[in-house]
Amino acid sequence: MRVPAGMFGSASAAAKAGDQFLLNQIADVDFVLGGGAILSVLFYLLWRTDTGFLLAATLFAVLSDMPHVLHSSARVWLDPSERELHGRHYLISLAVVAAVVAGLAFSGHLLLLLLIWIFWQFFHVMKQHYGMINIYAAKAGYRAGRTMVKYSLFAACFAPFYYRLHEGMQFSDYVIFGNRLPFSNLALPSIPTPYFTVIVVYCIAGICVAAYVFEQIRLYAQNRDPLPRPAQFTYLLAVASYNASYLLVSDLYALILIAATVHSLQYHVICLARNRGRAAEQASAVQRRPLQRLLEPQFVPAYFAILFVAGAVLANLELVLVGIVPLTVVLHHFYLDSFLWTSKRNAGLAAQLGLPRPATGGATN
Repeated sequence: MRVPAGMFGSASAAAKAGDQFLLNQIADVDFVLGGGAILSVLFYLLWRTDTGFLLAATLFAVLSDMPHVLHSSARVWLDPSERELHGRHYLISLAVVAAVVAGLAFSGHLLLLLLIWIFWQFFHVMKQHYGMINIYAAKAGYRAGRTMVKYSLFAACFAPFYYRLHEGMQFSDYVIFGNRLPFSNLALPSIPTPYFTVIVVYCIAGICVAAYVFEQIRLYAQNRDPLPRPAQFTYLLAVASYNASYLLVSDLYALILIAATVHSLQYHVICLARNRGRAAEQASAVQRRPLQRLLEPQFVPAYFAILFVAGAVLANLELVLVGIVPLTVVLHHFYLDSFLWTSKRNAGLAAQLGLPRPATGGATN
């Protein structure tokens, strides 16, 4: 299947000077940030009114969340150079993650396994948000320091996360199409710390955010470019979604879904941008393997159709063996992204994303 240039852009579009988006405004801003905000609000309203939340969450898992997790595997196994570079590491790390997940689940340490997932998921999402801010900053030629952006983003999102840890987290009773999900009714232990520590953490977050805002105002007053709008929107939406979900929602599954909706959509965009850049590099190749061609922009529908089918299979496997198969894939995705998106281990990554020069550290996670 082929599609015309549009939302997904073209290979030549990535090379245009001054292009501030990974794909274009429709994909980066309207689809990811606008769509992510709308979906987050919709999920909250469905959860609050107890009207079809689990069905909507299941559809989102099949159509976006599980497919976004599978991008990492697709990248390694569809691209011969990636497979040569990371294939062995992929298989070894998958075996290790699977062994740890199965060992904890079947030895009666399911709560410890869930704690690992929850903490790792938080840092995984935060690293991606900061990575996306870095990418947009590099595309716009932003020259000021990014220390306050980094620490204020982390602090402002960690504060509600810490509040929910202090209050305790619990999964509700999830029954979908007559089947009860394995994590139903599980409660995670709260952190036995005084409530004033929550206030202290929020005060620190407030100071960091204020310092970041003043830094951006100072840059504007000095006629220097502040962070570009896509980076600012990413920052604001990340902070807003984490505070709204972790403060207002008590159900663990719902609050994680609401907080990570933008993350899921954003990951699709950056993977498509990377695939487009990779396809442009290979445009002069005499012969490309059929599976390798799935990374090309014109085959985006076929590529996503495969991810949707695989995502549906993974979602159904949540009902088998206490859900350790999809959880293994998710945790392995977290681990893979710790090195798949670092320019030090991927020499061509900056060029594939259309950056003017390699980023100092990870592009995104």
